Amino acid sequence: MLLSKFLSTSGGGEAVTLQSDPQPPEVLRNQPNHKYISIEYLNHVLRRHLLWYVLLSVILGLVYWFTLLPGIGVMGDVAKFQFLGKVLGTPHLSGYPTYIILNHFFVSLFPKGTLAFRSNLLSAIISIVSSWFLFETVVLLLGNRFIAFITSLTFGLIHSMWLFSLMAEVYSLNILFTASVIFFLLQWKKSRKDLHFYLACGIYAFSFGNHLITIGLIFAFAFMVWATKRSTFWDFKKILVVLLLILLAFSQYGYIAWRSIDPNPAFIEIDWFTFIHFLKSMGLSSRTFNFNEIFSERLPLLFLYFWQEFYIFLPVSIIGAFKIKDRIEKTFLAICLIGSSLFSLTLGVVREHSAFFLPVFLVMVIYLGVGLDYLSKRFLKQRKLSALLIIVPVFFFLTNYSNVDLSEKKIHSEIVEKVLNTIRHDGVVVVDEYDYACYFWYYLIGESYQKNGLYSFPISYAGIDGIRAYLQGEKPFYFMPQRKFVPLGLPVYVLWTLKDKISNSGMILESTGIKYIYRVRLPEE
Repeated sequence: MLLSKFLSTSGGGEAVTLQSDPQPPEVLRNQPNHKYISIEYLNHVLRRHLLWYVLLSVILGLVYWFTLLPGIGVMGDVAKFQFLGKVLGTPHLSGYPTYIILNHFFVSLFPKGTLAFRSNLLSAIISIVSSWFLFETVVLLLGNRFIAFITSLTFGLIHSMWLFSLMAEVYSLNILFTASVIFFLLQWKKSRKDLHFYLACGIYAFSFGNHLITIGLIFAFAFMVWATKRSTFWDFKKILVVLLLILLAFSQYGYIAWRSIDPNPAFIEIDWFTFIHFLKSMGLSSRTFNFNEIFSERLPLLFLYFWQEFYIFLPVSIIGAFKIKDRIEKTFLAICLIGSSLFSLTLGVVREHSAFFLPVFLVMVIYLGVGLDYLSKRFLKQRKLSALLIIVPVFFFLTNYSNVDLSEKKIHSEIVEKVLNTIRHDGVVVVDEYDYACYFWYYLIGESYQKNGLYSFPISYAGIDGIRAYLQGEKPFYFMPQRKFVPLGLPVYVLWTLKDKISNSGMILESTGIKYIYRVRLPEE
């Protein structure tokens, strides 16, 4: 009785009729004013979708599991995100509280593997969940579950998506937010249910606690609201609910304020005052390209990314962009693509720069699914021949596997572990680059090696003169992320990469028995 009452109610005044016999998808799609639902049909749909979810999860799960980064490596930010969740620290701007809090609960509850492995695994799981939302989006657009499966599997295997699913980074969570917002907006357009609208708004608001890249969706979001139900813009109730969702989402950043008042922080890279200054500048300091540079230099880079991600299937995506039948859906996705592209093009180039364009690649993959559906209907007349489309994700798997596989990336873990096992306790390791500083911080802070009296930081914290002053007992090192001074009198070590710089400064290097680390002494010692 309760189920019947629930199914007989729909947002936006849309009637829902229970049918005794399941209706085929064609009937449902051809009823603009009514939604014919049967309990049998709903159960059938759930079973069919569950099967595709399982297939996606198993295939992508196995691929990610066997190519997952086993420990630290790739870059410093990855190592930092591997331990910050556990110790409830803060990273660089904009703070990423959503990811840090989610990471904290996952690494605390998941029982297997090292801290680094668990953090890396979290990204893989999030990416798999993203594939479910992409699957549902393509089903909404095409009604073809097999094409939706091929599309979702392919997205999980394009180079950038696969790569950033294997390491502790914020980008897989960003794609989950993006994919779910696009899905719920498209779902709201079809259902007109307030619930779908509020879900889209809430998820979009919370996405800003993870990464600001999602700001590229704001114009597409506004367009969809205008095209679907423009009265929403002056609906007091909806405006109030949306404002409450925004305030609730912004409250995530209270995490930074909370950690800033900790008198003995494990690792605080930004505090509340830094974050407030960032807000006042609207984060514009991170934008380093003007419009002339965007069109003359950056757009060619975007086209290069398109080719590197989609290869010979790029024309299929272009075809799909023009073959979406619904005008609103076509325009919405086009604005998603353009808005996300333009925003990401304004950001500075970093090593993970291709990850900034993952929302763009997501839209391109949706276009790919539409293009595959169009071409299969035109050239693969027999239903059995459509199974040949499995060659698409297989192609991306074979093409990207050797370049993406991180399962053997153990060199950095081995070096740091050898150094720490050599020093064992009471010492300061000075490194010459950010990456190795983060690798050492992972072990010292995340794996509690610091309890043995060990510290590490990049040479930029003190400089050559700072090392000399410390060895002379004149000035202690200041470990900025923990807001404390390193006690005087500890032995100082440097990595092999600083060997020449220390020797040229007049200080003496002493062998420790391994080639990676040297002890530094003053000449008079």
